[in-house]
Amino acid sequence: MFGSLLRFELRGHLRRPTTWLYFAILFLLTFGILSSDVIQVAGALGKVKKNSPFALARAYVVLVTIGQIITSALVGTAVLRDFDQRVHELLFTTRITRAGYLASKFLAAFAAMVVVYFAIPLGALLGSVMPWIDQETLLPIQLWFYLQPMFTLVLPTVFFVSALFFAVGAVTRNQFAIYTTGILLLVGISIGDDLIRTLDRDQLANLLDPFGFRTVDLMTRYWTVAEKNARTLPLESFLLTNRLVWGAVSFLLVVLAFRVVKLEKDSPRRRRRLGKAVVAPTVAAPTPARVRSTPQFGSAGAWASWRSI
Repeated sequence: MFGSLLRFELRGHLRRPTTWLYFAILFLLTFGILSSDVIQVAGALGKVKKNSPFALARAYVVLVTIGQIITSALVGTAVLRDFDQRVHELLFTTRITRAGYLASKFLAAFAAMVVVYFAIPLGALLGSVMPWIDQETLLPIQLWFYLQPMFTLVLPTVFFVSALFFAVGAVTRNQFAIYTTGILLLVGISIGDDLIRTLDRDQLANLLDPFGFRTVDLMTRYWTVAEKNARTLPLESFLLTNRLVWGAVSFLLVVLAFRVVKLEKDSPRRRRRLGKAVVAPTVAAPTPARVRSTPQFGSAGAWASWRSI
């Protein structure tokens, strides 16, 4: 059952034009950063090459921050789709379990986000080989320089943002709450970074940055130009701590969603609101006779359902 749900959800994401539209947006942004001087991201300055590990890491962090809007649109609304299309009441009468339902939704949405965000290294790689680029601004192509920040910076951040929006969407069942969370996330990080910078607390600033801006700066603040052109960010020190902390937060958000969400028609908030509006009847209704039935999901049950329809 879980495998069927996962394949169904993933196939649905990959068939939607918006998924490939977001892929194209990230691809073109990254392609423009590497192949043109019109789009510039801080990092490739002076003798630091445009496709150096340092410049690519900075560009990837900026792009994944911009892309959190995409994540909110794809992941945050994945769990709302059944309610928006009004098929949840029928869906919740099947043998589907809460864990299977939520896991298939989240894993399929996250897998779709991985596909979308791989437009970043693809756009960077193709942008680096365009014939009109001044070769003095580029290093020889090394595939690992393009992939390493994808695994250490982009995908862990995508997992955190996906878990956050999925948990908010699953608990509130409200699209406005999802987009508001995205705005508050960016505003909170900006304000927090300014406050921490005045305190000169490196470790605290690193821990409060899920996207990795401060992490990259702290890891490379003493690097020479030669090191920025040759070294990838090692998974240690500030980077390792940051990824472990926000990975744990992501896991807790997913667990929270799985424990709080119920496969019910209405959200807890709506049930409370409806409960207040119900007026107790003055005359007790007769107690209906109890009929005990066992649902049948085999071929006989399917045939009987088909004939009744």
